[in-house]
Amino acid sequence: MPDIFVPEDTAENTMLLQELANAQLFTAYVVDRLQPAMKKFTSEDAFLKQYTITDQELSDFIVYSSQTIKEMDSREILISKPYLKTLLKSFAARFKWGDDGYYKALNGADKTLEAAIAAIK
Repeated sequence: MPDIFVPEDTAENTMLLQELANAQLFTAYVVDRLQPAMKKFTSEDAFLKQYTITDQELSDFIVYSSQTIKEMDSREILISKPYLKTLLKSFAARFKWGDDGYYKALNGADKTLEAAIAAIK
């Protein structure tokens, strides 16, 4: 048992997320559609602090993905919305700054990581 227990929220981890990842749609969308937004950021730090995936960008991603995944459960989209945004930002960071940027964006709001950092301070 860990010294500090942080319950994992698995509600956002839907089958839709698995389908999108398996079809490599996060990467495809970043390459095809997010390049204009990415050009505005010259540093990883600025990107991580200032860039957020808007509801419109998420909606555009869903429309884009529906060309590959024909049936998407709207309930799963709603449940996964925050995590979908995090993944899109993370894949955008990976495209421009590699795995380091990816993990920084992915773990930016990770409750377990936050608890670990707080425990060692």
